[in-house]
Amino acid sequence: TALENYLTEAHDLGPALDASQSQASVLRFTADTTQVLGSETFAAQVLADVGVQRPTAQRGQSFDITTADLATKAEGDVIYVMFDGAEGEEHGTEVMRSTEFTELGAATDKRVFAVDDKIWHTTGLTAARAVLADLRNSLNGYVTD
Repeated sequence: TALENYLTEAHDLGPALDASQSQASVLRFTADTTQVLGSETFAAQVLADVGVQRPTAQRGQSFDITTADLATKAEGDVIYVMFDGAEGEEHGTEVMRSTEFTELGAATDKRVFAVDDKIWHTTGLTAARAVLADLRNSLNGYVTD
């Protein structure tokens, strides 16, 4: 019943947000890597349940990228970023301050959202519902200063 309720909520949320009109990029920063989270990940599965599209480069398995790859591998209408601990946050902040990152359309449009790694990089219905809440508050939104 809980799974059915989650799926109903996810499927109802998609049309309410025009989710199919957005391509969401998902990046995870560790101490020394920038990972593009692919379709096999928990976060991608929740995005798919809602009907959010993924950029073409992110429709396969997860992979690591360099800062030089950001424009071709990380761009999306919206970018969700997560940090693996304090070292991941340090590395991610460095990447996100780079010219290559700040020139991304999502960054220019203030559509980069930091999400909780402990929620987006895990499994379970409680976490899935928390991802839905994040999507509800961000998918068609903008970061305010």
